[in-house]
Amino acid sequence: MTYVKTSLLAAALATGSAMGQSINIDFGLPGNGPSDSYAAAGLAGKWNSVEGEHTSIGNPTAIYDLVDLDGNATGVTLHQFGGQDMITAGNDPSVEGDDAILMNDCIVTHSAGLETCLFINGLESGTYEIITYAWMPNSPETDNRVRLDFDPVTFDIGGAWTGEHVEGITYSVHTQEITNGFIGLHSGNVPGADLSIGAAMNGVQLHLLADCGTLELVDGGTGGQSFSERAFDGYIDPRAESTNGSDFDLGLNEITIAFSTPAKDAGGDTLTAASFDIAHTAGIAPPTITGILTEDAMNVTLHLDRPLMVGAWTTISTTAVSECGDAPIVGRDQVTVGFLPGDVDQNGLVSPFDLLRFRQIVNGAFTAEVGVNADYADIDRSGAIAPFDLLRFRQTVNGISPATQTWAGATLP
Repeated sequence: MTYVKTSLLAAALATGSAMGQSINIDFGLPGNGPSDSYAAAGLAGKWNSVEGEHTSIGNPTAIYDLVDLDGNATGVTLHQFGGQDMITAGNDPSVEGDDAILMNDCIVTHSAGLETCLFINGLESGTYEIITYAWMPNSPETDNRVRLDFDPVTFDIGGAWTGEHVEGITYSVHTQEITNGFIGLHSGNVPGADLSIGAAMNGVQLHLLADCGTLELVDGGTGGQSFSERAFDGYIDPRAESTNGSDFDLGLNEITIAFSTPAKDAGGDTLTAASFDIAHTAGIAPPTITGILTEDAMNVTLHLDRPLMVGAWTTISTTAVSECGDAPIVGRDQVTVGFLPGDVDQNGLVSPFDLLRFRQIVNGAFTAEVGVNADYADIDRSGAIAPFDLLRFRQTVNGISPATQTWAGATLP
């Protein structure tokens, strides 16, 4: 089942790195909650299945201890005042499976002036996303007004079940900064409502959101990392371009870039080829991205359909947004890479100084400040600097096969 979620902070639910204290609550008979694999509109995990019995505010006698998504004790408690009726088997035929388990039972208030009021205490401090399910089984057209203490925003929730959870129909989303461990949460009747039907509260999901941080591309090449491990801006690839003297079949066809925080596509999905753009200074179409590989949505390897264009600058930019909060990228949003065989000293011109720099690297008289020495002197792309690289360097500069041309004097635009 796919769930439509329009909250701007919904992305924070997608990764454990963005999740702190998280609690799922289903109101109904004890032990009759949804399965642990059920996420509803939030995160999957253990559901607290509680009756939410009406009790006093000042001296509650029905207090429920809540566990987190892994079933671990949290020290968080809940008690409820105002909702004096409970539907335990609504049997609305439009919902089924775990959706039905969550939505077919609920706490109900039939009073115009008395809401179902939840008192949740013992929470860690921080910003919470609060997902409240307020949908009346068998009377989905009934609006249920949801609000939080200390928050002027209210949401009227209701509408026909669409086959999936939809914000504004089955649930609302609030965010609130918690400093005293308390959330006060309410569902009540809208003015003029049919009080014989009443207002419902089916369940709640609480999620402590981590500090999202700033999303930008991390410039690599520090700490002994090669360009192949993490791309750095402004690198000129000076290595061989051909294996046969005619085809440009050597060069970078994989680029690994790094984000400062987990990222996703601006369209709301995980990172895809559409999250990136490629442009270059050559007069033909640039390479295209045939696939991406990432394990953490931070270090991303782009696979290209062909090597970067020789004698040109190629810019890879991204329109990704932060997984935590959907924040757009700021600061560095692109990496530009050049390809000029023989340009060992990285000045955009192949000259005798490149041979000097090559010899300094081979003799241990020079250490690259960015990247590793092999990024500049592994001319034959064998993975290590060896005597054959000097031969290949001379072939490249002088235009001897397998070089495609004489690169001495060549420049980047």
